[in-house]
Amino acid sequence: MFVREIPYKSLGERSLALHVRPASTRPGDPAPTAVFYHGGGWFGGSWRQFLPQAERLSELGMASVLVEYRLDGPVDATDDAVDAMNAVVELAGDIGADPRRIVAIGG
Repeated sequence: MFVREIPYKSLGERSLALHVRPASTRPGDPAPTAVFYHGGGWFGGSWRQFLPQAERLSELGMASVLVEYRLDGPVDATDDAVDAMNAVVELAGDIGADPRRIVAIGG
């Protein structure tokens, strides 16, 4: 599965990334996009949790963005989540997302 990594936030020497799985059935067209936030109670988990769902959505014509965020508690994680969503909207053209059809989803 092709996943493109795009840094969206730097924190000192650490960089956080968006992991983008484009829609396979809509090359070049802006696609509806799901932005995934993994579970883990703000202290665990991984963006890889939703790779199977991202693959399936790609087959159905949707792009997916799996967000990497800090696992240092709810405040840092929430700040990162907001920054990630803002980055998805700003980068919509570059990642093949339709900025009018973006949904947040997670577990």
